[in-house]
Amino acid sequence: MATFQFIVYMLKYSKDGVSVLVIIDRRRAKKNGLFPVKAEIVHRRTQKYFTTGVDMSPEEWEKWNGSRRSSGKGRRIESCFQRLCKEVNDLCEHGSFSLDILAARLGKDSGMMLNSSLASLAGEFMKAGQVNSYYRCRSALNAAEKYGGKSIHLSSVTPEWLRECERFWTDEGKSCTTIHI
Repeated sequence: MATFQFIVYMLKYSKDGVSVLVIIDRRRAKKNGLFPVKAEIVHRRTQKYFTTGVDMSPEEWEKWNGSRRSSGKGRRIESCFQRLCKEVNDLCEHGSFSLDILAARLGKDSGMMLNSSLASLAGEFMKAGQVNSYYRCRSALNAAEKYGGKSIHLSSVTPEWLRECERFWTDEGKSCTTIHI
């Protein structure tokens, strides 16, 4: 499990070039006058923010960061932080970290699935009488499902994912021509 440390103004965790920070976003107050507390993930100089679901005033934030005892809001922030650290740690351990994959794991993606997209495309090819295209699309779907399972989020299909998929197919004995098709 990921450990965290209290820094003056945030919780912070780092693994393999990926940093997780908890910050208060003071750019714009909400209608209730409070500011959202967010988790900032930094990977390869790119930042992505995930909400913790907690809003605080700057005074609450300062008080919470100065103490090691957690209020209800503090426990929710720490719980969110620990979940993010666990996901980052798991992805880094498997060598497949990307911000998109992290978002997909946390349920923050668009929800579109590679499986249903390919199945729909294959159906369109069949209706149009494009049998060769239908078989290629269906074959690609079967191969992708063999590697990634029956629920592959489109947002998780990254260059790293494709490289791993290609290695998987190569290890299965598929030829380079088959893989590239």
